[in-house]
Amino acid sequence: MKMKPSEMAEKIIKSFEEKLGNAVEKFKISDLTDDSHPIQYWGGTIKFKIYNFYIIRIEFKPGRLDAYIPNGHSVNNIEISNYDMDWDKLVEEVKEEVQLRIPEKYLIAKGYKWFG
Repeated sequence: MKMKPSEMAEKIIKSFEEKLGNAVEKFKISDLTDDSHPIQYWGGTIKFKIYNFYIIRIEFKPGRLDAYIPNGHSVNNIEISNYDMDWDKLVEEVKEEVQLRIPEKYLIAKGYKWFG
């Protein structure tokens, strides 16, 4: 059975919270289609703050998951196979891309563990 949009949103949020702890906050789910829609029409958007510095936007729809940083450039495009993806890989890729854009001194000064 394929994952419903609401289940996928919760799974993504849980993965970020488990891996990054207090480095992520203020999750907001939007544009979530009703679970009764045919699969080709469902999806949603999740926004959250990371390192109290950037707002990340994750959009998901059948067969695709995209993560964006504020300037609109894609952080990564991950193909999802049967909606069973490596959530840890998603978190790691987003974290690495964000850390490339934030000075290490900021992360250390704010008390975030540096994962360099």
